[in-house]
Amino acid sequence: MKQNIESLKEFSKKLKSGLIYEEIESKLKEFHSKKTNQTNKSLEVLTEKIRKKEEQIEKLYDDIILLQNKLSNLLDKELQK
Repeated sequence: MKQNIESLKEFSKKLKSGLIYEEIESKLKEFHSKKTNQTNKSLEVLTEKIRKKEEQIEKLYDDIILLQNKLSNLLDKELQK
């Protein structure tokens, strides 16, 4: 019981002096920095995947245009016969 009272007194001193707030703020900053670093890595990976997909889409789009041109040329030749 006496130990609990001493713990409460110590907690009260920390609370009044602002140490509790500083400790909590420090822990929150540490947590957020870790979370942010993980998030940034995930965002970088996702951004790279998106960039690669965009390149693939552009290539496919170019291929479609080439095929359309070929088809159009073939149709023109057929119609001229």
